[in-house]
Amino acid sequence: MYRRTVEEIIGYVLHSLRSPEGAFFSAEDADSPDGEGAFYVWTLREIEELLGNGDAAIAALVFDLTAEGNYHDAERGHGFNILHRPQPLENIAESLQVPREELELRVATIASRLLKARGERARPSLDDKVLADWNGLWTAALAQAGRVFDNPGWVDVAKTALNFILSRMRSDDGGLLHRYREGEAAIPGFADDYACIIHALIELYETTFDPPLIRTAVELNQYLSAHFHDAHEGGYFTVSDTAEALIVRKKEIYDGAIPSCNSVAFMNLIRLSRLTGDPRLEEHASALSRAFAGTIGLSPSAYTWYLCGLDLLEDPSHDVIIVGAEESEDTRALVSAVRSGYLPSLLVLRFTPGPEAVALADLAPFTRNLSMTEGRATAYVCTGHSCSMPGTDPGVLTLQINVKKF
Repeated sequence: MYRRTVEEIIGYVLHSLRSPEGAFFSAEDADSPDGEGAFYVWTLREIEELLGNGDAAIAALVFDLTAEGNYHDAERGHGFNILHRPQPLENIAESLQVPREELELRVATIASRLLKARGERARPSLDDKVLADWNGLWTAALAQAGRVFDNPGWVDVAKTALNFILSRMRSDDGGLLHRYREGEAAIPGFADDYACIIHALIELYETTFDPPLIRTAVELNQYLSAHFHDAHEGGYFTVSDTAEALIVRKKEIYDGAIPSCNSVAFMNLIRLSRLTGDPRLEEHASALSRAFAGTIGLSPSAYTWYLCGLDLLEDPSHDVIIVGAEESEDTRALVSAVRSGYLPSLLVLRFTPGPEAVALADLAPFTRNLSMTEGRATAYVCTGHSCSMPGTDPGVLTLQINVKKF
């Protein structure tokens, strides 16, 4: 069910919100020419006319459709339904005395017909701004979903979107621009833009193991620190020190529908520190944790992304370095081992001996002396600043990374 939800959300965004250049627009409106929400709601009569009585009866059970409707429109009155699933499909299959798999296929066909018919309606207006911060969050999600579900197509889409932001939404000094629309990139980037794009770069690296992604993340993090960091009180201002002077430079920490720039930057610092071995980044993260400790202590549940970063900072979690050719079977076996379970605190570096190893060593010097064992792909499990003896057995690696002190 969770996988299907991910696939459907990604499918919608790729179909309806992807720009011709491969980045992502901001939103579709609720309003449409026929009224607010009209594009999305259905009457039972519409369903019956489209599907016929048999499939309409199934749709009514699955999506909770009634003649009176489950949605009241202030202008048009009753009779409208928002499609949703209030009960598990297996319960409906049991009540109808049909196999769940058979019902699932039938519901998929019904949903496809409804989607096609809805596509013929007057579509709501499109907010076609491309925003750097929102694209960062979405690209990070695509990279992670591609990694978890082994879907290289999603990873390619994430690469394209991120390349667009990094090539078309840049200022002359190497910084980011916030908004792109109709061929024009404008508005100096906010701290959110930097934090979210850095987050996307880290997620895409964890999926592709492409060293230039870490380099770009480090460079943008340096820009963020140079122009947004509050050297006196700690934390990051929302606007740059090069922006027009304001009466007050605000610092946001609240994690609402979208996480705050300080929370995302906090997590980025910790992950970059572990990926590069740079202790200064961890020191910066520790200072950031202290800067907001009093505020967050008053209502921790309002700062959920920040708390994930704090957990990552305090937890003695593992990092794994895999040395091996990208396409070799033994390398893929080790990578599959570290991706076989949900280990959100685990960070993985992988490189092929040769030029790629040199490029990574420039960013992460601690990897310089790591090598393959007897010509086989080799894994090193590290905690803090110490690493285990090299190993080549995926089963042993799985056991090592699943050991956790409570």
